[in-house]
Amino acid sequence: MEVLFVTYKYPPAIGGMQKQSFELIKGFEKMHKVHKLVYDHNGSLILFFMSLLIRIPYVLLKNPSVAVIHFNDGVCAMICSWIRLFTKRKLCVTYHGLDLVFPNKLYQFVIKYWMIYFDIIIAVSDYTKEVCLKKGFHSSKVFAVYNGVSERETIELNKVPEYYKRLIEQIQLSGKTLITSIGRPVKRKGFVWFVRQVLPKLDNHVFLLVGPCPEYGFFLRMLIKLLPKKMSSQIVIGWGLSTEHAHLSELEKDVTIQNKFKWLNHVDHNTKNYLLENSDLFVMPNVRIEGDMEGFGLVALEANVQGVPVVASRLEGITSAIINQSNGILLPANNPEKWIDVLNNFSMEVSECLCPGEKLSQYVIQNYSWRKMVERYKEIFQLSINKPIVNTHLANH
Repeated sequence: MEVLFVTYKYPPAIGGMQKQSFELIKGFEKMHKVHKLVYDHNGSLILFFMSLLIRIPYVLLKNPSVAVIHFNDGVCAMICSWIRLFTKRKLCVTYHGLDLVFPNKLYQFVIKYWMIYFDIIIAVSDYTKEVCLKKGFHSSKVFAVYNGVSERETIELNKVPEYYKRLIEQIQLSGKTLITSIGRPVKRKGFVWFVRQVLPKLDNHVFLLVGPCPEYGFFLRMLIKLLPKKMSSQIVIGWGLSTEHAHLSELEKDVTIQNKFKWLNHVDHNTKNYLLENSDLFVMPNVRIEGDMEGFGLVALEANVQGVPVVASRLEGITSAIINQSNGILLPANNPEKWIDVLNNFSMEVSECLCPGEKLSQYVIQNYSWRKMVERYKEIFQLSINKPIVNTHLANH
């Protein structure tokens, strides 16, 4: 099998989609002949997409054995959908969440009336698959294939800054329960909701949020402020801009919770793993936001790999990453009373239903791996090449 991969979400950029794209291509390269057109962040993204008008046909002309063209997200697939007019090769798109529900009428029109001509639709979770079916994609084309997770990495203690070592030591000596979370300060993550509605009512807990604090220029801030709300909302959601960082900064200074909450926004990968490994609990307190969604929940699995149990909202794609009472506990979103009750009694919950740390790590690596993801893609591609897709038995169940 010969496959052409096209993606603008790729290292050296950092993120869940970039990691998934890298692992998918790397995995395929071990088994089959692969061609890739990736944006390496040298030059303009617009010029990259314009260049595909020539580069994709050139690769196909030089390599007639290419059987599948894979686009690693809905935006990339839509921009390159013109290729359907020029080839009968199998076209595949992976939908991650926001690229499926982005609240723009023109974008949704194209999904409904043009993207249906793609041959394979891969969703990163069962919920994302359900949304695909609601959008009108034929069930025979749609498959759920979960993202993977890397095996546990060795932490280089000598590279962890002393500040974080002292911070962890102070929390451990105080006997407090350490809760962590990771992510950009966007509204759907629910960080502000958690700090305001849940954290003040917890008995003996410290919450560390690991994630960037964005710095937007004057022009962008004024553009968002002056544009009509509907238009500015689309820019915020589409570009993944934060609307919560100012609130989090204020909450960090709030005297009523300042000893309970710290926002760590300059943390490298090794230090992030160190903080996770020393945590008692990881939370994903997501809330439902119209026009946005959590496609999977990879950060929860990364916490599991470090042996940390997860408490998360029973919401959207998170339910494909966290299996209730196996590798975490799922709670109703936006229900502070339930969250407070469970977190205040979490040690009891853990002893009754969840795997201990080492087994938790093994459970996740066994059930979610990049190798399994790549193998599922391979099976789906092969099925599509050999015959029309007639069922979805290869979905990740």
